Amino acid sequence: METKNNMNKVERIRRRCGFIGSSFYVNPSGLSGGLGVWWKDEVDFQILQSSKNFVHASVFSEQLEVDCFLTLIYGPPKDQDRQEVWDKIISFAPSRDDVWLCLGDFNEICSPIEKFGGRSRSDRSYNRFQNFIYDCSLMDMSFQGAQFTWSNKQLGEAHIKERIDRALCTNAFCAAFPKAQVFHHEPIGSDHCPLVVHFAYEDIKTPRVFKFEQAWVHNESFIGVIKKAWRKDVDGALSPQEQFSARLTWCRSLLQDWSKAEFPNNLLVLKKLKEQYNACLEGEFNEEKAEAAKIIEKKMFESWEKEELYWAQRARINWLKAGDQNTKFFHSSTIRRRKKNKILKVKNLEGIWLENEEEIGENFTKYYADLFSSCGDRDFRDALCFVDRVISEEDNLMLRRKVTMEEIKAATFELGGLKAPGPDGFSGLFFQHSWDVIKNDLFYMVQGFFERGDSISVLNETNIVLIPKIEKPEKVEQFRPISLCNFSYKIVSKIITNRMKSLLPRPPGRIVRFWDLFWSCIVWPRVRRRIWINLVFFFSANTCPDLVEGVCDVLGNNSSESPGRETLIKAVASAIPIYPMACFKFPKAVCDDLNSVLAKFWWGQKREEGRIHWVSWSKLSNSKKVGGMGFRDFTSFNLAMLGKQAWRILVNPEEQWVKILKGIYFPNSNFLDARKGAKASWAWSSILEGRDHIKNELCWCIGTGEDVLFWKDPWVLNLEDFKIRSPCPSDSMMSQRVSDYVLNGDWDVGKLLEVVSVDEVNCIRRIKLSSRGGRDRLMWSKSKNGGFTVKSAYHCIRSKKKTLPALGASSSFVPPKKCAMDPLCPLCCAFPEDPEHMLFHCEGARAVWFASPFALRFDFTRFSRIEEWCDHAFSPLSPFGDEDKSLIAGLCWQIWKSRCEAVFQGSTFSPDKVVSAATILRDNFWRAHMWSRDDQSAQEAMGSTHWVKPEGACVKINTDGSFCEASGAASIGVVCRDSSGRWCGGFCGDVQAPSAFASEALAAKQGLVLAKELGFKSIWLESDCLNLVNSVKHDSFIQDWRTFSIIHDVRKLLLEFDLSSFTWIAREGNSAADCLAGLAALRMCPFGRVFSPPSSLAVVLELDLADTRSGIG
Repeated sequence: METKNNMNKVERIRRRCGFIGSSFYVNPSGLSGGLGVWWKDEVDFQILQSSKNFVHASVFSEQLEVDCFLTLIYGPPKDQDRQEVWDKIISFAPSRDDVWLCLGDFNEICSPIEKFGGRSRSDRSYNRFQNFIYDCSLMDMSFQGAQFTWSNKQLGEAHIKERIDRALCTNAFCAAFPKAQVFHHEPIGSDHCPLVVHFAYEDIKTPRVFKFEQAWVHNESFIGVIKKAWRKDVDGALSPQEQFSARLTWCRSLLQDWSKAEFPNNLLVLKKLKEQYNACLEGEFNEEKAEAAKIIEKKMFESWEKEELYWAQRARINWLKAGDQNTKFFHSSTIRRRKKNKILKVKNLEGIWLENEEEIGENFTKYYADLFSSCGDRDFRDALCFVDRVISEEDNLMLRRKVTMEEIKAATFELGGLKAPGPDGFSGLFFQHSWDVIKNDLFYMVQGFFERGDSISVLNETNIVLIPKIEKPEKVEQFRPISLCNFSYKIVSKIITNRMKSLLPRPPGRIVRFWDLFWSCIVWPRVRRRIWINLVFFFSANTCPDLVEGVCDVLGNNSSESPGRETLIKAVASAIPIYPMACFKFPKAVCDDLNSVLAKFWWGQKREEGRIHWVSWSKLSNSKKVGGMGFRDFTSFNLAMLGKQAWRILVNPEEQWVKILKGIYFPNSNFLDARKGAKASWAWSSILEGRDHIKNELCWCIGTGEDVLFWKDPWVLNLEDFKIRSPCPSDSMMSQRVSDYVLNGDWDVGKLLEVVSVDEVNCIRRIKLSSRGGRDRLMWSKSKNGGFTVKSAYHCIRSKKKTLPALGASSSFVPPKKCAMDPLCPLCCAFPEDPEHMLFHCEGARAVWFASPFALRFDFTRFSRIEEWCDHAFSPLSPFGDEDKSLIAGLCWQIWKSRCEAVFQGSTFSPDKVVSAATILRDNFWRAHMWSRDDQSAQEAMGSTHWVKPEGACVKINTDGSFCEASGAASIGVVCRDSSGRWCGGFCGDVQAPSAFASEALAAKQGLVLAKELGFKSIWLESDCLNLVNSVKHDSFIQDWRTFSIIHDVRKLLLEFDLSSFTWIAREGNSAADCLAGLAALRMCPFGRVFSPPSSLAVVLELDLADTRSGIG
């Protein structure tokens, strides 16, 4: 503590307080400073370092059980003196593995949110303290109580508050004292809040509740326990919901008993295994001991994996997965999250701090009881009679249709497996991994709710959890309540949500207030001079003042009051003019001024200060892929935003605002042919500018062709501007529709050859027509799904401008600043150290690549630059698989790392060690990110990894498409089998498809057509293209807009069967259709209907039957 008194006076105060123990003092300098430490005699307190600003000591006590370091700090009031203190503490700071607590009055803050009132500070002023915390490997401990610890206690605008008192600790301290808590108490008699650190704070313990553990599913006996619990007889008089709940209760009891036997305390198990391992290494090391040590090592790895999964589940870290030795990180994250979420101190409605847990609970209960209580008339029937009905009878039938096992399974696996469980303690992981055991009872439970209206109240129990809305909440209203429902209840609600999803419109992105646009279009034609709009902008307090002033000067506004400049430019400055740019075409001078303001800000130029702009703004506006910074070019962005309004006019012709514009500006023509007119408003002129810039990228997707003009409209892929270039034979034919050249659902080739060239006919024939009455759609050709996006339009407009050279380095190596002056490689001293030499040409690098599993010798006569080789190695047509690619990346990284260690640390560059480290890196990556059971569960969410027999009279149809990107050749394969796995028919052939996705869609359509021809009534369609399955369910998933008509036909065909379903299956389970499509691509099978399987397909069919199951699950 800061004593401000000499040691004799403080010592008298200690005796008057009756404190029995020892003390240590540092006398003050004048009227400030002075340090004092009191400790009891049973504490071993050894002073290691001391000064007028800190006391550093080692502490040991039987109550603490571990040695720890304690540093008590009083930061100097002057800025220039504080850095000296930080450097001194850094010099003797314990290592990150030591238990270290550092607390006191630092007289410094870490960020702007730790200060209220007074003058704002620059970002640089926080760097010194942040660097001190980082260099000491410390982290801020969460606290309970007031957000600010110091106040100048002045009134009005002169009032200033700061958090300058804090407690910092290492990760090791958190691990040693997981229950440690910091409290900010009331500043009575002082301008500082007292800091109290409880090393082992004990709150009121709640009964331990059951929670399903992630590690359980990895145990081989897990499924056996579930089967045993699920076979237990339950009262038949109970409803399916009550029976399901009873089985969960019995399952919970068995899992708890089983867990105690199979999952004892991991730390105790590891301690015992380490003792056994050390015993094996003692004395003579024979073959018997070597085998025992190997078994013990395996058990130790299994225990470490269990420990890691245990803490990973509690850490709630979504960006990092278990499987890569992250136990310490997960443990630390869990402790910090628990401390943050604990509510040990809160203000009541009168502003009084409450610390008693019962009083805190009563305060929350009262607040939310008042908040959620209702009063007054709740009958809205009089108001609802004026609301239009938007759910049709067809929609209602769809919502009320019978639930299927497939639908329940999809809902189960779409939900997060590791989300917080409800009161029953079972997370989604249990349902996903126990699916084969529990699926029938789950189906009857859900079916009872949807078809008989059974109550699910037995499952509808909820835990209420309070989540902080802000970083350091002090009041009840600063917490947000969330409900943790039982997973079985979530399944029911997810099914309802999935059904409703297809009826709800997709929420748009930024939508301009179109009434302002109408007003501009209607009123402004009478105004002949340019008028600027009065705009009001609101800036965050954290926005750099120079940037604010510059932008506001350009836009004619006055405003008053940074992480990195790049973030500010992209997230703040570039977003300011979005609204007006969506309505009006900005003058080029204004856009240039805005670009100039941002360029000056980027190069640190303030007001009239002169700074060199080393790179032009036009180059900085390029994408990072070509050497730019990705900054927004306002002229191109303005046109893209106006193009968005033009697109909305095209696709929403029945909306009221579009009808108003049509009545004023183009009553007798369509929007694409509309002219500006003599008295056009600024808004209308701006929209036409946007239209003209997107016009040439629009293309019709042909359904039936009835709405598309053959000669005028853009509709033919692979032609310039998508339009027919052959001259029209006569003026009378100009009004012909595309449908005039369609015969019996296909192109009338003879009629086409009479009027257009052969090349154009070939392009037209690649367009697939809808055989089920699909409508024609206008598409934006620059996006995958045909929907307009500002981003794609922006890049399209930018690409039409002059292409600027990249900012990357030239092919010749130039030594950068602050590097070695000699450009030669420090390892071989023979060649310049460019990227190609470091990773491939150097003698050590060549040895690494030859010692790797690839045994590579590089031929740079084909690839002179590293970028070219990477494009070849990582392209879709690369001979390397995904695991090989990850190993290549690992080898590059380890070569670089080993070179750095050899150059800067003097270690030996060992090719074998490099290959070994890269292999371990590759294995850890795939174990953590691809092959964990959780990821397999997610992958199985929509289908199976093996072929499954259909049930009853249902016929399963497997389809697959093959597509070669280089040649554009495509082929399809269809296989039909009944419930016994017997061949029912097939199809193979080549098709004309623009993409791999289109070939998959054509295969699915052909499979349904074949099923109709063979007279099947109940079918189960399967494809290994997940995007196709999702696209059939919703337009937003379509990956190629050119397939809209095919997708439409697939949807219509599915409805023509008595019972139909379309699901995804892994490629391993779709091998028969994949094989047939491959045979078609190689011309090794007759095209058309396949009445009996080819001999080369027989082996694949037998393998499918060897380990197959039946049913949808």
